[in-house]
Amino acid sequence: MSRPTTISDETILTAAREVFLAHGVRGTTAEIAERARVSEGSIFKRWKTKEELFRAAMQLESSDGIAYLQGLDARVGQGDLREHMIEIGVEAAHFFEKIVAFHMHSFSGNAGGRATFDGPGEPPPLMSRRRIASYFEAERRAGRLRNVDPDVLGRVFLGSIYNFVALELLLRGHDPHPMPVTSFVRGLVDVVLRGAQADTERTGRVKPARRRTR
Repeated sequence: MSRPTTISDETILTAAREVFLAHGVRGTTAEIAERARVSEGSIFKRWKTKEELFRAAMQLESSDGIAYLQGLDARVGQGDLREHMIEIGVEAAHFFEKIVAFHMHSFSGNAGGRATFDGPGEPPPLMSRRRIASYFEAERRAGRLRNVDPDVLGRVFLGSIYNFVALELLLRGHDPHPMPVTSFVRGLVDVVLRGAQADTERTGRVKPARRRTR
């Protein structure tokens, strides 16, 4: 008689991650068990509660695994700054899609009202903010950004993208015209680089828009 196939923890975590990303914390262990082809009892033998499984499945990646932070130094002073920022922003949005459910759950009553980062080293959100600020500061020193506070710029950049992802998740199925992530990031980068304030004369009057010549 052949021995029963052993299902690895990673197989169950992958199934759980897919269910939680699709349904948020409303995803059930029954759905996860069906997707992983195991019994619910097998799940709870490895993780005592659904919350414990949720945290294991949606754990934040290490700093080495966060794609949008890779190669930042190599971009400084090279190529098109706008296109670099768009690429970084789109990669950040895809990363946030993986963890936004974790954050929403962490700030719910089920998780004590705050996100916890119990792993070793610097918490990933703090590290991400610091790395992006350092990148913007390096681009400022390279003469490609004006003299703005890089920490503020980094918070605006990452915070806007995170907020976009969170709202898209909350409004999924309700917004008849969802905005593609690339469109949002391109628009955000244009606002960040150009600003939204109209050009003004020294007198405070708004300059008339220049007519485009053919």
